[in-house]
Amino acid sequence: MTDATTRTPHMPFAAAREQVRCLLERLEADWNRGNMEAYLGAYWNDDALVLSHAAVNHHGWRAVAELYRKTWPDPQAMGRFELHDVVLRPCDGSSVIAVGTFSHRFPELLIQGAVSLVCRHIAGDGWKIVLEHTSRGSTAAPG
Repeated sequence: MTDATTRTPHMPFAAAREQVRCLLERLEADWNRGNMEAYLGAYWNDDALVLSHAAVNHHGWRAVAELYRKTWPDPQAMGRFELHDVVLRPCDGSSVIAVGTFSHRFPELLIQGAVSLVCRHIAGDGWKIVLEHTSRGSTAAPG
């Protein structure tokens, strides 16, 4: 992960929780506006970023950005994304773990699953997602 030079000092969890909640709300809003570049801004722009998605681990911000841009090349392809039942837990003074579920709605398909995120407060950069794991659950026609 990071070393001590990139992490910020201990932060009270109440403040961290509110800031991470705002990060996740922006993440959802940026996706639903079709703004991929703003969405990607929530992720740590570093080679140590890890995204576990569709049984593959993607390492580094560039690999994650390439995956997202290729899979969802324009706002119409992005669909509507929502996080549900997110629980935030302190990991240490500069990290928060977020666990919840998601729904990803397209005109012909509804995908639901689980998501786990490690968010870290990066010195000079604020709260960023440093690790994400998504697990696709059910798929169905939207109802």
